[in-house]
Amino acid sequence: MTEEDAVVKVESDGQIDDAFTDENQDGTVTLMKDVTNGHTIYVTGGPYILDLNGCDMSSVSEDSVTVTVGKADGDKGNLTVKDSGTDGRLEKLVVESGSLTVGNG
Repeated sequence: MTEEDAVVKVESDGQIDDAFTDENQDGTVTLMKDVTNGHTIYVTGGPYILDLNGCDMSSVSEDSVTVTVGKADGDKGNLTVKDSGTDGRLEKLVVESGSLTVGNG
């Protein structure tokens, strides 16, 4: 994957909030820097690919979840997480409703 392949290039903390939208379905969200978020990102719909690209995604609080796939009310999500870089890390990931695939490369 190259930077040009990304549908959304996340280059600042706030950009991740708008990455998983209907217009980005079937696309790749690529982290271009480490991202720290203050709240849970809910991934519904999809499918989406989150490419860590060697970057870390974390939350500001030990009690908060970084990414939740789907919602408890049954709103399903479809997410694939991969790392085309080296040593990318997603701090906390929960699947409420839907599917999650974890791969490398």
